[in-house]
This record gives sequence, C-alpha cells and structure tokens, in this order.
Amino acid sequence: MATLAQDHLCRIVCQDEGGTADVAQQARAQCQSLITDFPQWINNTFLQDRFTLLFIAGTHLKDEGPCVDNIPALVKEKIMQLDGLPIKPKWYTPQQGTFDAVDYATFNHNNGQLRYALSEDGACQFRAALMLHDRDESWLDVDKSVILREIENNGWEPKIHAAINNAIENMGEIYGYLSMSDGECVDALIYNNTIANGEFTLYSPQAVREALPEALRKIKYQKNGNDYLSDMSVEQWENFTHLISENLIYQLGINVHDSQLPYAECNVEQAHYSVIVATDDRFPRF
Repeated sequence: MATLAQDHLCRIVCQDEGGTADVAQQARAQCQSLITDFPQWINNTFLQDRFTLLFIAGTHLKDEGPCVDNIPALVKEKIMQLDGLPIKPKWYTPQQGTFDAVDYATFNHNNGQLRYALSEDGACQFRAALMLHDRDESWLDVDKSVILREIENNGWEPKIHAAINNAIENMGEIYGYLSMSDGECVDALIYNNTIANGEFTLYSPQAVREALPEALRKIKYQKNGNDYLSDMSVEQWENFTHLISENLIYQLGINVHDSQLPYAECNVEQAHYSVIVATDDRFPRF
C-alpha cells in the first residue's frame, strides 16, 4: 500500500476534520481484511515495514464505547507480536493488542519519531546516554560488561559518585538529615555494589539498601530539639534511587527534553529509559 494512501487512511480512521464513523469503520474493515484474509503475504516481515497498516486495522474509533471490540483476534495477535520489536514508531503503544483512539495531529507527530526500547536490565539510562552521545544504535543491546568498560573509559565513575552524593543531599532536604552521609563513603559503597560489580542495580531500591550496612540505612531527624533515627521506608528508598537517576541526567548530559530530538524518554513508574529519534534520522549501527 503506497505511503500516501496509508496516510490518507490514517486520517480517516482518526476521523480527521470531522470524518464520519461509517467511513472510518469501512476503512478499518478493509485493512483488517487484508491481514485476516491473506496471512501468507501480510506476515510479520511485511508488517514491520508498514506499521501504519496495523494502526489503521487495530485502532478504536472515537465514537466507539469502551466495551465495543471490533478488532479481529488475528490483528490483535500481529500487533502484540510486533510490540516485541526493539525499534518501533513512537505511537506504537498498544493496549491488549489494540490502539486507543487518537487525533491525526498527535498520530502524525509521533509517526515522525522512532522509539528505541532499551533492554530492561538496569543499564538503560547508561545505554541511553551512550546512544545519544555516540549516535550509535549498537548500545541498544550490547552486553552490560561493555557498558561498564565504557563508563570507565569515559571517566563517568566520578560523575556517578557525584550523582549519588547529590541524591543524599536532596533526601536530606526532603526528609531530614541522613545519617548515611555522616563521614562514610556511601557513594563508593553503592557504586561498587551496584555498578562496578556488573549487576547495574543502581535503580533497585532493595539493591541500593542492601549495598549499605545496617547502620547507614536510617534517616536522622529532629523533634522537639532531640535527634531521632528511623529506618528508611520503601517509599524513601524508591525516592532515593529516583533522585540518583535525576542527578545522573545532569552529570552525564542526557537530553530529556522532547522539544529537541534525539532525547531520552523516562518512564518514572517503571524507572526505565527509551531513546526517541526522528524517523529520518535513525542512528547507524557501528
């Protein structure tokens, strides 16, 4: 299907400029038929170069209620199979094998960008930093030992230590004085037990907690002029690791602003990074 024809069908399915639901349903049904009636030709290899065909076939229309399901099972299956690919259009975020209704302007904007889904192995922020720095797609899936070596070669270890120390100061500003900062090389303990060991568990609250001895897992605060020590809560450990990540953005010079491509996209809830690039400026693989 020619690119212009696909773009026109995307406009119809998005009901651009007041398009009717009947026309949108017909356009979607035709694309669904291509997938369901000719599976030997419209296979995954064909579709991974034509993601918009899946958008047309698998998108809910604006006028459809939440309980309406007009997406064939085979279309849903294809959408979920391709969701496993590491490089997809930015709009490709299916929910149970279908796409939510969206206006054409939003779709078209996101269709001009690609998302690199980095490995969920704890090293995603460093992968993003290296990919943006080198403009090299290879950092998408290299072994973590290669990333550790590059951290050492780039002189990033002191920057990671600085990010940890800044996060300790930030925690003190939020919750009260941290006893962990009292004359101990906490940054070295955390770095050695989460990064230098090759595990890359810097963003795991449990791993960071276990990297420290029991005496350094507490917050000191004052009440009525007296000092009190309290074990850090799960939420506080989560905030601490998030603050480390935020400080690393600055220390490593990672662009996280979507107004300037390419950039690193952070999913705060999942503590995971992806890289967004312009579709026509995809990184080479060296």
